[in-house]
Amino acid sequence: MNGGGGEGSGSHDSGLQLVHLLLACAEAVAKEDYPAAHRCLLHLSRAASPLGDSMQRVASYFADALSARLSPPPSPQPQPVAHPAELLKIYQILYQACPYIKFAHFTANHAIFEAFASETRVHVIDLDILQGYQWPAFLQALAGRPGGPPALRLTGKVHKTLRQQFSRQ
Repeated sequence: MNGGGGEGSGSHDSGLQLVHLLLACAEAVAKEDYPAAHRCLLHLSRAASPLGDSMQRVASYFADALSARLSPPPSPQPQPVAHPAELLKIYQILYQACPYIKFAHFTANHAIFEAFASETRVHVIDLDILQGYQWPAFLQALAGRPGGPPALRLTGKVHKTLRQQFSRQ
C-alpha cells in the first residue's frame, strides 16, 4: 500500500511512530532486553489496533508476533457465546442484506486494481479475510484486464480469536 490517498500528515507521522516502536521492540527482543521489549509492546498496544487503519493493523499483528516470542503459550480462552460457524453465517446474511459492505469492497477492489494496473505480479494481503467475499469480483476484473491477468498471490489473515475457535473444532 502506498501512503497516498486521503491519509494526512498526522496519519503518516503516527505510522512512522509505529514503525519506530516496532523496530525498537524487535531490537530489544534480539538483544534479550525483555524489560525494554515489554515497554515497547505496552506503547504499541496503546497505539496500534487490529481494527484501526492499515498501519495500525499491520503494527498490531507484528506486535502480537513479538509478544508471542516473549510470552509463554497462552492458557485456553473461554469460548464466546456465538459459535464461529454462526458468526460467519451472520456475516454472510449481513453481507447479502447490506449494500454498504459490497460498496466498500467494490471501492477497495477498484483502488487496488488501479494501483496495480501495469504490474505483472500482484501480492494482496487481506488482514481480515473472513470468508473472502471481496475477492471473486477482483479476480474476475484481473482476468479481464487488457494484456492478460498478472501473476497473483492472495494472502489472507484471520483474526487470532476466530482462528483459535476454528482450530478447537
